[in-house]
Amino acid sequence: MGAGTVPRRRAARHPPADRPRRPADGGPHPGLGSQPYDQAALECFTAERDIIRHHTPQVPVPTNFTASFQHLDCRRWAAEEDVATIDVYPDSSDPEGQLLAACNFDLMRSLRGGRPWLLPESATGANVPRRRNSARPAGQLRVRSLQAPARGSDSVMCFQWRQSRAGAERFRSAMLPHGGTRTRTWREVTELGRDLRTLAGLAGGRAETAEVAVVWDWDNWWALEGPNHPSAGLAFQGRGLDHYRPLWGANLPVDFLHPHHDLGAYPGPRPLSPRSATAPAFAPPPGSWRRTVAAERATRAPPTPRARRRPAVPVTSARRHAGSG
Repeated sequence: MGAGTVPRRRAARHPPADRPRRPADGGPHPGLGSQPYDQAALECFTAERDIIRHHTPQVPVPTNFTASFQHLDCRRWAAEEDVATIDVYPDSSDPEGQLLAACNFDLMRSLRGGRPWLLPESATGANVPRRRNSARPAGQLRVRSLQAPARGSDSVMCFQWRQSRAGAERFRSAMLPHGGTRTRTWREVTELGRDLRTLAGLAGGRAETAEVAVVWDWDNWWALEGPNHPSAGLAFQGRGLDHYRPLWGANLPVDFLHPHHDLGAYPGPRPLSPRSATAPAFAPPPGSWRRTVAAERATRAPPTPRARRRPAVPVTSARRHAGSG
């Protein structure tokens, strides 16, 4: 650089004032990633649904939900389906597996205003995708399966019928396991079938409005768990279960509603009695349909000396009117 010369300054590269700044983590709206995916997937479903309806208008068209899946607004999807359906595979060794299943069952009943829904997939035993696949305790299949019709389902179906001899699902449980018909699994499956046959009169019935409503909204879920928030400690589903857990323990079915839903049909707040959270059963009101089955504790192996015993928790139903549409 020669004497008396002034270095050239590089012009600062600032965007025009009217151009929105791009966040450091990408995208002008990084927290809205689920919404375009949900919309695109729903458009694919409705296109295929319309083709099926054109050729076989008498055949109902559902698609299986996978529990309370974050990236799909199941309420919008259910409005486009002929019947809501869900696949549920709670871990047989999870102490709250029955609670999680019940929450999803109440959600399915709520998506279409109490109309019947279907359970097309569940497991009779081990479910391969987990790191450790525990054998199902004796009696647990009946307890957890009967929760479905108790909370509005018209079906209890299992995947798969016959356990595969080879391939990726050879260790996945089935109604007919490798051991054949002289197994506990086969006996429990046939006993469950007899139980369901006695409930056949409930098929097609519509559940009454529950006593309790919980607001459940996918837009709020996506917004709550987006990036750049003051805290990452809030989890939508976890907080929802914190509210659901005592209601389930008190034998109170729950309706999951959209924020704009009219709450006039639901009574005002009332405290739960201390006994209601641990009582094994309670007397149903006259004319209602409630079914209480064996407590979860009876389906588990005896606890170790250091294990804490959990209170017996019954499974109760939303009230249903058979044949009411």
